Amino acid sequence: MDGVWLFGQDQYFLRTLSVRDAALRLDFFLRNRDVLEPFMPLIPSSEYTLIRQRLILQRGTRDMNEDRRYLFGIFSAQMPHRGPLLGYVNLNNVIRGAFQSCDIGYAMDRESTGQGIMTQAVQKVSRLAFSSLHLHRIQAAVILSNQASIRVAEKSGFQRIGLSRHYLKIHGIYQDHVLMDKISTLEE
Repeated sequence: MDGVWLFGQDQYFLRTLSVRDAALRLDFFLRNRDVLEPFMPLIPSSEYTLIRQRLILQRGTRDMNEDRRYLFGIFSAQMPHRGPLLGYVNLNNVIRGAFQSCDIGYAMDRESTGQGIMTQAVQKVSRLAFSSLHLHRIQAAVILSNQASIRVAEKSGFQRIGLSRHYLKIHGIYQDHVLMDKISTLEE
């Protein structure tokens, strides 16, 4: 699934990430490490290297080719070839067969939060998941303390479906998560 998808009145675009984006991905995580870590699994310092980012993106490319996961980067349309990675939206754990479902994960650069960029990016990726990937359902699992992420999901049309106790080990502790989903309306 290669391409460039404009959104936000053509001020931003999404594109799939590849190995060539390793330095941008590393820079994103280094800039935002203290903001993101409370909402992520513990990440060892060895992950914050260019070599490790290349390996992660190589695996991501293989996963995209095998229809298991899709990695989208968010960029400014004003700096299409030299701008920083502003954020990402990932479609993880793609399951086909009768399920046709995936999980969604996303993160935004600290300097770009609160502007509606992530909400629009999640909406765009959701439309791609339903129209191009022909998925039926997208699930979001959001740690209770991440109210900004919950708002993004709600504004993007996700519905709360429950609470999963001790769902994921985040920042070293199994924590409760709100489970939300969005169902394709293309099949109706």
